[in-house]
Amino acid sequence: MPGYTHVEGLSSADVQRLREVWSPLADSVRSLIDASIRSEVDADEVEAVRALIDDATARLRARQIDGPFGVRFTSDGDRMPWGNPAIGIRNPIAPPLVIVKDADGTVRTDFHLGAPYEGRPAMCTAAWWRWCSTTCWGRWPPVIPTGLASPGP
Repeated sequence: MPGYTHVEGLSSADVQRLREVWSPLADSVRSLIDASIRSEVDADEVEAVRALIDDATARLRARQIDGPFGVRFTSDGDRMPWGNPAIGIRNPIAPPLVIVKDADGTVRTDFHLGAPYEGRPAMCTAAWWRWCSTTCWGRWPPVIPTGLASPGP
């Protein structure tokens, strides 16, 4: 199925290690987005920061995949929709959601949408709320393409 990739040779421990590597980068970029919106530094400082960002971008692009990240699955059933703009842990425009499934099947999350998601003054753009909530609701149970292992609970 296009966009779904079965990844061989990654254990659940490997996936957790990758989460620990990539999540902080997305958090840092998310903070950068917020700072770029709200900062009031002078033009020289903006130019200096832009040069640092361009350098960091070049370093990350030194080795990257072609095309979108898609959704990856491991043989152990781990699901990695990490490029998803609503829940992707590697996508800095995705709010940092921690989705919890309670014993009774209830799914919940708490998150804060700051300046990068603002609409009218002091309001979040409704589209983000809809996007996050429908993604969370659609996540349980996970939809697994035929032939791929189920990620389980």
